[in-house]
Amino acid sequence: ALVAMSDARSPSSRPRICVVGGGFAGLNTALKLAAMPWDGPAPAVTLMDRSDRFVFLPLLYELATGQVTEWEVAPRFEEILRGTG
Repeated sequence: ALVAMSDARSPSSRPRICVVGGGFAGLNTALKLAAMPWDGPAPAVTLMDRSDRFVFLPLLYELATGQVTEWEVAPRFEEILRGTG
């Protein structure tokens, strides 16, 4: 999945950053980059991952046994990154 955290119609002079991998490190990096105070225009941050969801593996057993819901274990990147730019 490819999740753009910025408007695709941004001018070409705006810096672009691509984060590859939506695991803990990639997701955290994308969120931190989007929240940083930038001198000048903020860069367009794009997160790339094979999946459209962030999967929290330690909770898969709880999901299988019905103790938690799908959105608690595997939320969509679009939901996590909504409102970040």
